[in-house]
Amino acid sequence: MLLVFLNELDNVKEFNNIIESFNNNNYYIYSFNNVKQDDSFMLDCLPDIINHYRLQHNEISNLAVLSNSKDLIFTWFRCYNSLANDFIYFIDSDEKNYINDKDPLFNFINKVSNFVNIENETIEGKLFVNLNFSNFKKVINTETVFKYFHLYESFENFTFSGKNRKKQQEKKYLYDGSEFYFLYDAKLEKQKIPLDIEKNKEIIINQEYINKLKDNYYIIPYLAVLAFKLRNDQLNALVVQIFLDLKKNKSISSSMYQKLLYYITYESRDLDEQLYIFSLLIIINDGTDDLSRVIIRIMGSSELTIDQFCNIIGNLQFYQSKDNIPVNDNYYVEMRALFNRLSKDMLEEIKLTKETPKIMQKENRLVFVVDQLLLIEHSPTKMIIDYVNNFIKFNQNYKIKIFIEDNLYCTNTTGIPYSYTSIKSVELAEEHRKYIESDAVEIIYPDLRRSKRENIQSFFNEIIEFGPKCVITTSKISLLSNMIYEYFPVIYLTFGGINLTRADINLTGDSTPWLELGKRTGLFDDNSVMIIHHGFSFDKEIKSKIKIPVDLIRNKFVMTTVGNRLESELPQNFIDLVVRFIERNTDSIWILVGTNKIQYIETVYPHLLSKNRIIFVEYENNLSKFYEKCDVYLNPPTPGRGFSIAMAMNKGVPIISFPNSGGTKYIGEKNLCSNDDQSYIDEIEKIYSLPEYKAMKSKKMQTRITKYFSMESAINALNMYMDIAKEKRIGAKNI
Repeated sequence: MLLVFLNELDNVKEFNNIIESFNNNNYYIYSFNNVKQDDSFMLDCLPDIINHYRLQHNEISNLAVLSNSKDLIFTWFRCYNSLANDFIYFIDSDEKNYINDKDPLFNFINKVSNFVNIENETIEGKLFVNLNFSNFKKVINTETVFKYFHLYESFENFTFSGKNRKKQQEKKYLYDGSEFYFLYDAKLEKQKIPLDIEKNKEIIINQEYINKLKDNYYIIPYLAVLAFKLRNDQLNALVVQIFLDLKKNKSISSSMYQKLLYYITYESRDLDEQLYIFSLLIIINDGTDDLSRVIIRIMGSSELTIDQFCNIIGNLQFYQSKDNIPVNDNYYVEMRALFNRLSKDMLEEIKLTKETPKIMQKENRLVFVVDQLLLIEHSPTKMIIDYVNNFIKFNQNYKIKIFIEDNLYCTNTTGIPYSYTSIKSVELAEEHRKYIESDAVEIIYPDLRRSKRENIQSFFNEIIEFGPKCVITTSKISLLSNMIYEYFPVIYLTFGGINLTRADINLTGDSTPWLELGKRTGLFDDNSVMIIHHGFSFDKEIKSKIKIPVDLIRNKFVMTTVGNRLESELPQNFIDLVVRFIERNTDSIWILVGTNKIQYIETVYPHLLSKNRIIFVEYENNLSKFYEKCDVYLNPPTPGRGFSIAMAMNKGVPIISFPNSGGTKYIGEKNLCSNDDQSYIDEIEKIYSLPEYKAMKSKKMQTRITKYFSMESAINALNMYMDIAKEKRIGAKNI
């Protein structure tokens, strides 16, 4: 049975939909309209009305009470909680209240309906509310979030059957020297609730509290929107923590994901709000390419500033590597178009003629444009410095300028709650100079007092004045190199990932994914994608200690896998394969470098983690030294990990790899396993049990990497490609 108490109903359509749902579930429905104008209607009449209709329908098992008068239904939910199975607050177009501020009971009802000291009494069940993104703020606010969220539930989660009858209780409220009784009966259990002094229990935001919020997951989408609206740091931190925890519960996170995705996709939201919610969706992404489409639409906004763009595009690199956000072909097409549009806008401001830089172009000058330079232990940093040092070594008349955009130092001016950032490169300037071997090399850092836009303009003008023969960029997200492409040949030297910006030549160790994407999108072809075998310099040893305690690995057979996307790079069947070996051989351990967690391992093999048979290392400063402690590198059947494999090979670590794994160009086709699990396990067993075989594989690895991947051959290739890029420009001009 449903009892309805209305007060000047406005939102008739939604109300009728709710009533229809009760009709469809065979509820008897009785309505009392305009109760505020009905002189015979009283606040305490609910027990009599319920008894009256129960007598007419003895078989009633489920009783619900609904009203659009907030104070009325909130008071009944509390004071008459045991009389009905369910209470429903229908949020109307504006807040309807039964008691006016002139009524002698107003202050008392205000205390009761605002749930003052409600934690001191027994409340069963939830107060159901027709929540949506348009009306939720009429119920959900900071007080709700921190104190009362567990009392509510969204009506969309309402169940129409299977209710248990509640234990009736007499409640006595003490307020302003008076006593207010509800369900007065000498036989009933009694509760006494004081209202004069509000007891504000301190809310402690801990895992127990977060778990309670997750148990009341109806609130989470609204909490996310509320946090954005209020710009409250405490709420922001709470929301991020909740979403991180939600990743473990796919059924709930999927529901939240769809609700919030709809919120920013199909309803009009401003740019900042879309970015805020988008970053939370990253955490609980469902593995589809939905979010790549969403971010393209968001970044296409005319409101987007250069600084916002740079911060977002920087975060996107982290989202793809750490949160496993997939992208589709259209992402590359639209991103290229966006880079070109922003470049055009910036160039129109600068107002240079195309002829000016060509006059200034000098044969013995070269520019590198890079995302960042960090510690020398950071593989891309070492690679860049090695390339620059060796370029000068083999081209002694050159001058080189390295421009650091700090694309991965994200200042978060966009107010994104879930964001990443790297450190400022300039903080490590002294470290960089220690490893630069020539005075002919100058490093230019961004001025952090300036905006991203101002730094890009300043760098652009300095490159124009310097007049290089060519610009080599290792950044796939460089707005600067995309702008400079209008004036100088640009070569993209990949350290991982497909270029989003323009380049005359894109150099990669594996052209297949580039050319396949090019066939589908028109972005790349044989003339713009060419092969380079990266050179490696292993002559300078890093002196820092490894992070892993030596006691953990002493007298152990140490297997390792290294990468910054291991959560997505280690398929479950591959993990199972390695675990079978670990469980058969009690002196074996598997160290995973580049992550602090892999959900599948934590869920299925927690016993191996607790016994340090599988070890997570989020970041290892000295990979070279670490590899000296390793017996074998296990390469999973996914792309990536090229540099870490090359470094391991230099230290003589045998690499076990499938033919379809990343890094096979370094390992060599003859050194790969067959494409089946048994072949892979057999290879681990041989290295584990046969010292002579392990020594032979070790020597093969070391010889191959030093013989075929020298830095001299890589520099010769760069010189050749620089000439090709220059000729392409001349040929285009002649045409």
